[in-house]
Amino acid sequence: MKRIGESDLTAIRQGDTGPLKKIYEAHYAVNVAKLQIRMNSSKEDAEDIMMDTILMLRDNIMNGSFKNENVGGYLLTLGINRWRNKIKRDRRLQEYDPGLMEKELTSKHETKNEPNPKVRAIFRAMDMMKGNCKTLLTRNLVDGIPLQTLFMELEYKSYDVIKTTKSRCVKKLRAIVNKMLDANG
Repeated sequence: MKRIGESDLTAIRQGDTGPLKKIYEAHYAVNVAKLQIRMNSSKEDAEDIMMDTILMLRDNIMNGSFKNENVGGYLLTLGINRWRNKIKRDRRLQEYDPGLMEKELTSKHETKNEPNPKVRAIFRAMDMMKGNCKTLLTRNLVDGIPLQTLFMELEYKSYDVIKTTKSRCVKKLRAIVNKMLDANG
């Protein structure tokens, strides 16, 4: 199955899961095997990623970002990118020590064992952030996940929306930090 027929695309947009099931069955075995070989993953991980890619395909069809091309290659590319993101995330989680980052930042700015007030304010402000802003800033700035990846994972309507949201969240964070610094300074 190189391309998805227009009738299947329309059916998917209307919520019919039948065409997605056909696509999944047509590409499942080959893409799971390719993911296992190319990415040196377990069969279970490859199956999970394949299921994620089908859901991402559905989302991309629904939001109009899917260009009807070689579906097998498209799914494989989504799967490989998903696997790479998983590896990066796992590495970050293994290497992440919550106290380490604060120690590194404060040690660069210490004067007579007093941590830099701005660094303390940033950490307190991040703790005070709520909801989407906290999630977005943490995933992007702390975890280092690009906005283009987060826009799909966090289900924003478009890349422009997530850029605007991040900008507003950074402004909120700066305002909180500045308010803390003014109150202490």
